[in-house]
Amino acid sequence: MQPSALARTLLFPLALTALAAASPAQTAYIVDDTPGVDVDFSDLPEAIAAIADGDLLIVRSGTYSSFTAIGKSFSMVEEQTGVARIEGGFAIRGTGPEQSVFLHGFEVINAVQEGGYFRNNEGAIWVEDCILRGAPGSNPLFAVGTSSYPGAFVSNCAEVVFADCRLIGGYGPELKDEDFQSAAGNGSIGLWVRSVT
Repeated sequence: MQPSALARTLLFPLALTALAAASPAQTAYIVDDTPGVDVDFSDLPEAIAAIADGDLLIVRSGTYSSFTAIGKSFSMVEEQTGVARIEGGFAIRGTGPEQSVFLHGFEVINAVQEGGYFRNNEGAIWVEDCILRGAPGSNPLFAVGTSSYPGAFVSNCAEVVFADCRLIGGYGPELKDEDFQSAAGNGSIGLWVRSVT
């Protein structure tokens, strides 16, 4: 797929210079949930699957599906025309030591588990100006899982930076006693870090 003329003319964001390990973008693509003549992809999972290492995704205002990026180096920035939302959360896993990921300007809504999940990354991850919310807990009388989820979960990663972000843990589950009177349970933390190298 050839990138649109508009995407080819956009410059790589200056904010990327903050990530020392970042590789220069090879190609820029436009992502818009409303397809059009200058749109390369209409959702994030297909865009992430199609791009090559080092490519740049410029994401327009809209709501997009959750995605998982495994072993891929890329940059993804919101076009600043509104709000770009990721429904359900996202995961970045398995980057190599020479790879890096840069995310700027996204909001996670209706998370299924963690808002952002980062695991087994040897490369640098930079998350800037994002809002990551974890999923709420469930009622212990009617579900096995009761814990709410953190806004971001980081495990076994060499370098993850959150700059100007809001990391919000999920609300606590609604607890009910034998008389079915409700009370709020404990919510989760904004950031959970485990086994960081």
